[in-house]
Amino acid sequence: MNKFFKSIKNLVFPTYPEPKVSTEEALEILKSLADEKGWTWREPVEINSKRGKWMIWTHHGIRGVNVRGEIDQQTGEILEAGFMPR
Repeated sequence: MNKFFKSIKNLVFPTYPEPKVSTEEALEILKSLADEKGWTWREPVEINSKRGKWMIWTHHGIRGVNVRGEIDQQTGEILEAGFMPR
């Protein structure tokens, strides 16, 4: 594969380093924020890896009472978090 196609491949399918923050740690980070803000935390929880972030969604598959958040896999920083009461 020539250089041009390799650079295009890297733009379309970027590679990310191995996560330093585990899924369990990411869940604890978001759960502590939910407790701090008084948000209801319900099971089941779905967690996915996407573009160097852990994407977390509680009460998965059910509309309402959902905590949703994005955690950076390298630093553990909360990039985005919210609560959907309905």
